[in-house]
Amino acid sequence: MVTEKAFADLFAAWATGQPAIKAVVLIGSHIRPPGSANAADHSSDWDFQVITSQPRLFADSFWTRGFTGAELHAYSVRPAFGGVRKVTALFVGAEVDLVVLSAGQLRLARLAVALGLH
Repeated sequence: MVTEKAFADLFAAWATGQPAIKAVVLIGSHIRPPGSANAADHSSDWDFQVITSQPRLFADSFWTRGFTGAELHAYSVRPAFGGVRKVTALFVGAEVDLVVLSAGQLRLARLAVALGLH
């Protein structure tokens, strides 16, 4: 069974080794200082925004096979606000929610804002 902290390290190591992953941003309760309102506790999940050139990578759970020591129990992909996908993966000892963002769409949005089209 992977521990909460070990899972965060495992996910970061996996993402670092993937050329399609352009950035991973930790969001949610784990960014709040311990002891503050709504800070993470032992039952908190991990929430990340993942910017990738291959959003389809997360269409199924195949990518989780690279996680040595983390047994996957359930996997769900569903639409989220703004036309992106949200992935929930339940592992023994850890839960992760990913908001999967297309690097190409973000580049277009950046260009639109730069041109004043927002």
